[in-house]
Amino acid sequence: MKIYVGITDSDWFRQLKTDNAQEVNFWQPGGNSLFKALQPNELFLFKQHKKEGGRICGGGFFVRSDRMPSDLAWQVFGEKNGTKSFAEMRARILQYRKANNGDVANPNIGCIILTQPFYFDENDYIDAPPDWADSIVSGKAYDTAQEIGAALFAQVQERLSRMNASSLLPSNTFEPPPQHDLGVGAFRLLVAEAYGGSCAMTGEHTLPALVASHIMPPSDGGKNVAANGLLLRADLSALFSRGLLTVNADDLRVNVSPQIRERYSNGLNYYLLEGHPISLPRIEGNCPDRDLLAWHNNEVFAA
Repeated sequence: MKIYVGITDSDWFRQLKTDNAQEVNFWQPGGNSLFKALQPNELFLFKQHKKEGGRICGGGFFVRSDRMPSDLAWQVFGEKNGTKSFAEMRARILQYRKANNGDVANPNIGCIILTQPFYFDENDYIDAPPDWADSIVSGKAYDTAQEIGAALFAQVQERLSRMNASSLLPSNTFEPPPQHDLGVGAFRLLVAEAYGGSCAMTGEHTLPALVASHIMPPSDGGKNVAANGLLLRADLSALFSRGLLTVNADDLRVNVSPQIRERYSNGLNYYLLEGHPISLPRIEGNCPDRDLLAWHNNEVFAA
């Protein structure tokens, strides 16, 4: 199993720890390349800058990496970006990058999405690995099959055990990491990718106007997986969640509730969608689960 130790902005870390964020975007201001050092569910650790102590203060589990405009990253993750506002986030991005490096109005950033993060108290911080060099500017990967990586893994495991969170890690360095639950931000990116960035009902592909809609909401037991999602234009997502639209579980065609007309004396543009087949992801495992659609048809849709 691999572990990546990434150099962390301390203000970013403190904000997320204060919020006890359960999903985080470890963003990289350059945004020039995708992070490829880990596989999903492997361990990403947060390390302070040397001037702040240079110790490991927490971590999380890798979900995926992406590149996106900073305003979209804020729309998807909000305060899980480690700032209280988009203006603060943008100022911090520009602080770290040169003014001539791309679009400074809305710069692209690299996004490393992590789930189930953990935050150590200061007396539990871990010293940097013995081979850590001051010249490292982003981070370094370690293999738990090797001595330094195994020792680092053991220290993290010991601290998580005291935090009653040892189940987040495998019991030894040679087992595969457990599957970790996705957060809402990662769910949105997963569904957007599955549908090629296009609304399943209309084909609209202006991403800021699209929403990853749960077929079965988490409050009813639904999971943050692609098969429980539809990428929809924001207005259609609102109607879907209120049961004024559904997708028939048998033929995967749109059904529009008569309640739109009865309640609002409107809805002509929505009734034009009646009976239209939805667009489906190319990967079969990402297609909407028909059992979940049947649940939505029966429990949510206002027929």
